Amino acid sequence: MPLITHHSLLALVVFATWANVAWASGWNDYDLSIDPDFKIVRCNSFEVCLAHSDGTLVYVPSNYQQTGPIDGYHVTPTHVFLRTLGRLPRNSFEGDTYELVDSTRQFFFVFDKAAGSLAGPYAQEEFQADPAVRLCGEIKWTPPINPNVLRPLLGGAMILAVLAVILGVPILLAIGVTAWIVCLVRSHWRSKAHRA
Repeated sequence: MPLITHHSLLALVVFATWANVAWASGWNDYDLSIDPDFKIVRCNSFEVCLAHSDGTLVYVPSNYQQTGPIDGYHVTPTHVFLRTLGRLPRNSFEGDTYELVDSTRQFFFVFDKAAGSLAGPYAQEEFQADPAVRLCGEIKWTPPINPNVLRPLLGGAMILAVLAVILGVPILLAIGVTAWIVCLVRSHWRSKAHRA
């Protein structure tokens, strides 16, 4: 296998492991203020939580058996309504405890700001029957989106820059060596032609 292929393979392995670390390092995590007293906190793709502005967590998916990350929220002066996705076990092997987000299921929560209590998880019918929800009228769900779109882009750019260095150095080295060999061969032929 040529030297460049070895370097390319090594670069891809390093890039793949580094990309996993980069995605897990928090470039895609955020705090999204949704109210003066509350925020959505994304700790990872599964743990999208509701928290007080001081960071005290109110809703954490891992505290419930079937619920997953927050998929939408609606804030009123008295309540915060949450729509969450479900979760299911991965079961890739015996003893596998990892869980996946189940986007086919939805659960709902009602947080009473005055009482500081979180009710739920509710099915959609139960949620719509809640007195606070009926008083609210139409609910327009807002999906939680990273307010700082630049940070994930910079993280991705950094990965690409490192990949360019890792792949670029061997390629530039190979081009330089090839150019040097071509120059040597040409000068050797020129000197032979000059002598003849």
